[in-house]
Amino acid sequence: MQILSEIYRKTFVAGVIVISVLSAASAVLLMLGTPPRISRIDPAIVTIAVVSMLVLFGTVGPLIALLVWSRRRRPSILLAIVFIVVMFSHAVSLGEPVAVPGQSLTSMLALVLGGLTGIAILVLAIENHRAVPVPSAL
Repeated sequence: MQILSEIYRKTFVAGVIVISVLSAASAVLLMLGTPPRISRIDPAIVTIAVVSMLVLFGTVGPLIALLVWSRRRRPSILLAIVFIVVMFSHAVSLGEPVAVPGQSLTSMLALVLGGLTGIAILVLAIENHRAVPVPSAL
């Protein structure tokens, strides 16, 4: 079980770093692209929301990976939720009104790798939750 946990930990670290780079690249491409054509919502708001989520994960992601790699922290359910939000922002950026040429490839790669990394996050978070000793009710 220890070997499997180590494999999940390495998958998590590598996945978060790669997805952080892809998130930063997607954010740059979205900012450089033409504004999206959305009829009911201001296109600038959509672009700013998606870019801010991608930039935030692009900068914080490597720090999280470093802490997990050095064994100072374990992934938590909260991190899994944050990761889901980042994957959602990649999915939104693939939509027809928002997509920018070249950025679609980075978001597609991030979504595929995000599935594998998401599994690793959930397994490590559940394993971490089980490892916490429960005080006896004596």
